[in-house]
Formats: sequence, C-alpha cells, structure tokens
Amino acid sequence: MTCQKEGYTDTENDLDQLIEIINETDLTKSAIKSELKDHRLFEYMDFNSDTISLDRVSLIFETDKLKNVTKQW
Repeated sequence: MTCQKEGYTDTENDLDQLIEIINETDLTKSAIKSELKDHRLFEYMDFNSDTISLDRVSLIFETDKLKNVTKQW
C-alpha cells in the first residue's frame, strides 16, 4: 500500500506542477526551468535536452517551446 500511496503522491505532485507551469509561464523552456527551480528533482533535469522528466510525466519540447506532455510508466 505504501508504494501505491507514493505513486499517487508523485502523480498528484506532477499534476500540481503542470497546472502551475501552464498557468504561470509562457510555456518556453526557460520560463518552465524557472518554475521548476524548487522541484526536488531539479538538479537531475537536463534543460539542454528536448525532454525534461518530472516524477511521472515528461515535458517534450520542440524549438524550446512545450510541445507535449507524456506519462512515464
């Protein structure tokens, strides 16, 4: 049950983070990087890549603009 609860918490955290990104940024990689600066995985995020992973979702960029959000499972 603990593992399931942790997974649910990670999913909820990603959802909250996505809501903030969509509502608070212009969806550019630099704006999203600024929004994610307090994320617990920030030090592991590669902002030179076209894909940035949160806990359960990936942000896919094209020409430094958010193009797609996908689940990672």
